[in-house]
Amino acid sequence: MQYRLVALDLDGTLLDRQGQIRPANMAALARAAARGVTVAIVTGRPVGSARDLARQLSRGIGAPVPFAACNGAVVFGADGRRIAARPIASGVLAQALALLEAEGALVECYGLEHVFIDRLRQHLSRWWDPGRPPLARAAGALRTAWYMIRTNRVRVVRSLPQWARQAREPVCKIFVVDLDEESSRRLADRLAAALPTLHITSSGPDNLEVGAPQAHKGWGLRMLAESLRIPREAILAIGDGLNDLEMLEYAGLGVAMGNGAPEVRARADWVAPGVEEDGVARAVERWILKEA
Repeated sequence: MQYRLVALDLDGTLLDRQGQIRPANMAALARAAARGVTVAIVTGRPVGSARDLARQLSRGIGAPVPFAACNGAVVFGADGRRIAARPIASGVLAQALALLEAEGALVECYGLEHVFIDRLRQHLSRWWDPGRPPLARAAGALRTAWYMIRTNRVRVVRSLPQWARQAREPVCKIFVVDLDEESSRRLADRLAAALPTLHITSSGPDNLEVGAPQAHKGWGLRMLAESLRIPREAILAIGDGLNDLEMLEYAGLGVAMGNGAPEVRARADWVAPGVEEDGVARAVERWILKEA
């Protein structure tokens, strides 16, 4: 099979632990792009940082990079125009946020262009790394906060449930952060019981990711592929988290990272080396460049 589209998750897949694209991955993707293969990003990140990473990747490989953000719920073509979106219905959004507020959960709402939060101080404390010296800790927290606020166009509101009742910008994803595994499971169960049509997943044991019905990376990848007129059997998708499962299952070849969740590795067609071993490059070399 000649694969014509490579769909990439970001964190834990294309991006290493420092949030960087490793040189070997960039080089392999550039060679694939030179052969006419479209390289795309399909991520749980909000639109702002997804767009920023797509631009970085585009400069590195010398080709336009379309992307799907918010776990595939909003999709942009290589020209930067939005081609599809599946936001959460406003009434359902308000109910979900009220439930989460009653549970004391810390929440971010990913809109079509902005990220909306309340409880700013608690969000800032998440970026304060206690394992580093005080000055480095403060500098790192400030850099992260500035990147988040600038790139994702963060807006602080008094109360997310109150804001949701009259929100003018559709929300494509609710991101529940700073959880432990037990809290994550309990909140997922409560949301599923109260609002069973929502799509609930996670990208790690410390979070929950909530979207509209059928708003997942598989849908986002399908929208991208259809806009490019690429059949699903000509797609290679690579990911590591539970929120990547629908994308890997939609693609002709679903590749899990070696550092991926056990459920993802078990259901993938092939398992690549881990993110710190340039797993994306190894997958592209084997399945597209035919060098392994």
